[in-house]
Amino acid sequence: MTIDVTPRRRRLAPLLAALAMFGPFSIDTIFPAFPAIARELDASPFAMQQTISVYMIAYALMSLFHDSGC
Repeated sequence: MTIDVTPRRRRLAPLLAALAMFGPFSIDTIFPAFPAIARELDASPFAMQQTISVYMIAYALMSLFHDSGC
């Protein structure tokens, strides 16, 4: 017995993998730039930590709405 997989279904797994990777990628991409951003904006280490904290809080709150299926 063979299962006929349409090309549309074959593209679904890579698409879902890319979408699942987007959240962690967007969080981690700013870390290497922290020293340059801090120098450019004359920001303290605490202020730089707050940027990621605010992002994570907003990300968590919005995931409640996006994952609920509404």
